[in-house]
Amino acid sequence: MEQARAAVIIAAAGIGARFGGELPKQFQPLCKKPLLARAIEPFEASGLIGEIIVAVPEGYADYTRKKIIGEYSFDKVTEIITGGATRGQTVRAALEAVGPGAEIILVHDGARPFVSETLIEDAIELASEGFAAIPGLRPNETVKAADDDGIIKQTLERDNLWFVQTPQAFPRRLLIDAHEMAFSDGFEATDDAKLVERMQAGIARMFVGEALNIKITCKDDLLYAEAICKLFDAENNFSQGKAGRDNHRAKRVDVYADGACLGNPGPGGYGSVLLFSDGSGRVYRKELSGGFAGTTNNRMEIVSVVAALDALREPCGVTVYSDSRYVVDSVEKGWLERWAKNGWAKSDKEPVLNRDLWQKLIPLIKKHDVEFVWIKGHGGNAENERCDFLARKAAASVESGDGG
Repeated sequence: MEQARAAVIIAAAGIGARFGGELPKQFQPLCKKPLLARAIEPFEASGLIGEIIVAVPEGYADYTRKKIIGEYSFDKVTEIITGGATRGQTVRAALEAVGPGAEIILVHDGARPFVSETLIEDAIELASEGFAAIPGLRPNETVKAADDDGIIKQTLERDNLWFVQTPQAFPRRLLIDAHEMAFSDGFEATDDAKLVERMQAGIARMFVGEALNIKITCKDDLLYAEAICKLFDAENNFSQGKAGRDNHRAKRVDVYADGACLGNPGPGGYGSVLLFSDGSGRVYRKELSGGFAGTTNNRMEIVSVVAALDALREPCGVTVYSDSRYVVDSVEKGWLERWAKNGWAKSDKEPVLNRDLWQKLIPLIKKHDVEFVWIKGHGGNAENERCDFLARKAAASVESGDGG
């Protein structure tokens, strides 16, 4: 589904009483840059965000315009508004400033400085399907409910619990209607998802957020955030989003890829497995496959890699494991680079086969930091065997007329 053009409301109107200090916490420096500036940066950089509305405490609009928006050249910020006494009042005021072209509206805490492009994209994609898209993480610890005296009343089942994050994304009309209903009823909530939940059951959906998408509430949180900044080399790489082997921000992804062809040439298919660990022990997995009516084994081997790299929405550090010497050697031994320089002719002047696929692969390799590793086919590697199964199944479905 095509992702809609979106606007984001940065809710930064709190005074940060628990944080302390002369300035509200959103204006405090984080690795030499204001926390609010870091919260805005990912949305300024996203091609899916068309406008940014920033809500700040009373008396801080001019300060924000000069010290945040102007100093860091945030061109997408269209309005700076003064927030209300509650979050609901703040977001309602900001909604009135959103331009008519935004089909999706995101609401983000101004105290969350480590939002990734992937998280923004995932939120917008789910909201584009008509849902209220709510990022979060499942708890790792045991969770108990207790009364005011600390007496435990219940141990909660973790399977259905989430720690909620932002940005939360909503179809425009859904969010506006939820706020209008809450205002009419005099209802307040700590997040916008709650307003949607009480208006329409089954429309708010959780999706997996990110462990480093922390909210800074007290000074201890700021110390943790500063450690994250140093880890990511925030001054140079975080805001610029550079790819490369020295970019610690880039996610590390393992890709297993394989192709198959029944007849060679004949019906063919590819299978790809993408594995990503978020650093907390969770491993996320994505499988891709597809079939083609008339193709070759080599073409399917290339397609399996192209499809996997194309599925990554932001620059990543990638290790591609393939049992195709043809694919691995073409990249690692520099053949691909020489073919392109020679006008897609080999050393014997014969034209390079599968030029169209190689030309799709080159920009993907440039986007990501990719290393190719050859593994022996049917050598006992479970992921390679899984890719082979997916590829053969896709090829067989084409041969039988069940696939496309």
